[in-house]
Amino acid sequence: MEERLKILGMLAEGKISVDEAERLLRALGPASDAGASARAGGAPGTGPQAAGAAGGPRGLDVEALGAAVQRAVKSVPASEIGRTVSREVSKAMESVQRTDWSGLASQIVAQVKLAVSQAVEQGTRAQVEQEQDWSFDAAKLARVHAEIANGNIEVEGADVERVAVHAVKQVRARDQAAAEAVAAQIVLRAVEEGDCLRLFAEPPAPPAGSVVNVRYQIVCPRRLGVELRLHNGNLSSTGIEGGADLQNTNGNVQLEHCRGSVRGRTVNGNVRALVDELRETGAFGTTNGNVTVEVAKGAGRLSGESLNGNVSLCLPAEIAAQIEARTGNGMVVTELPLTQVGEQKRTSLVGRIGQEGTEAIQVHLQTRNGNVRLGALRAQEVVS
Repeated sequence: MEERLKILGMLAEGKISVDEAERLLRALGPASDAGASARAGGAPGTGPQAAGAAGGPRGLDVEALGAAVQRAVKSVPASEIGRTVSREVSKAMESVQRTDWSGLASQIVAQVKLAVSQAVEQGTRAQVEQEQDWSFDAAKLARVHAEIANGNIEVEGADVERVAVHAVKQVRARDQAAAEAVAAQIVLRAVEEGDCLRLFAEPPAPPAGSVVNVRYQIVCPRRLGVELRLHNGNLSSTGIEGGADLQNTNGNVQLEHCRGSVRGRTVNGNVRALVDELRETGAFGTTNGNVTVEVAKGAGRLSGESLNGNVSLCLPAEIAAQIEARTGNGMVVTELPLTQVGEQKRTSLVGRIGQEGTEAIQVHLQTRNGNVRLGALRAQEVVS
């Protein structure tokens, strides 16, 4: 284990690349007996619950590794932090996730996020904040498309005839003059293109040594569809009936009281969707986080997927659905009675709820590390 920790330390300090670290780890051969016992769920004192104080496998101090990561991040130029971390952490996560060290991957990600946040904040001390507002006649519009790199996007469907957009642009840089210069360079645009209203920043990436966050608050007619794209921050959509497609990288995705075809996806974060009526497709997923979905009524296909996290779906007791639910490390449980059972094990369930002859929602739920739950939607939560 000591040799493996040295290799991880060299990786964190930037002395070797991820590929070189992986080759060195492979050259050492299989993990120690303690690690093998932990993966096999061995005797007390050797499993995941016997991890060190930092929550990692025995002997692996995640906090110490985090300190090494912070030192490595501080050595990277501010302009390169995003690209460097994104590239190297993605490769490292692929290696880490091939092990069964309970919770280790998410802890390392948390340490990296903390290091990056601190490094960026230390280099950007001055701030400029500007606000803008737009209003558009929605008569010829069918959808709203908003895309930014960092910040938050919030959309609310309402009984209105116009689209109202409020934007807050926040710029941080090394000093006040630099922050004001960047604020002048980054222009927020709101442009009608056919039946679509597009909201975006131009240029999309800020100059080196600065950080730009944008918050969009959008109120539009319920009938419109929304397409939201974000890299770092949170996305939310409420009361939209024309369909919603929300895609994020680092942050949460939330959809409430939506109707139509609905999609929500992130990489590092949670996805929560309250669907009043599903039409055609409902697709929800994350890599590191939980997926929670409630569907009041509808038909079509519905999927909920995570790599590291729990997946939960609640349906009305009277709805018809064809269910396939699976987990690699966890349990599949159901509160709804199955009228047909094709397969029912600790880690899988295939069957049907609801009466025969009724159009059924096709449901696919899956996680690798976590539990899958099929629950009953309470009567007061069902939308007419």
